[in-house]
Amino acid sequence: MTSIVQATTNHHPQHRLAHSMRHGFGAIRKEMRARKAMRALRQLDDHLLTDIGLARGEIAFAVREGR
Repeated sequence: MTSIVQATTNHHPQHRLAHSMRHGFGAIRKEMRARKAMRALRQLDDHLLTDIGLARGEIAFAVREGR
């Protein structure tokens, strides 16, 4: 006789909540890192930004999307 066992761990409400919380906290950490990087780059003068290949107006895009 063969029995089918379902993996219920993914469907349990507590597991879904934990997954959602991990995802949410991960997004918050990512945003905090991005803001910290943008603050650091904005403190550089325009000559230094040019040396690293950035214009002041490109900082947010460069941090969030990469170059």
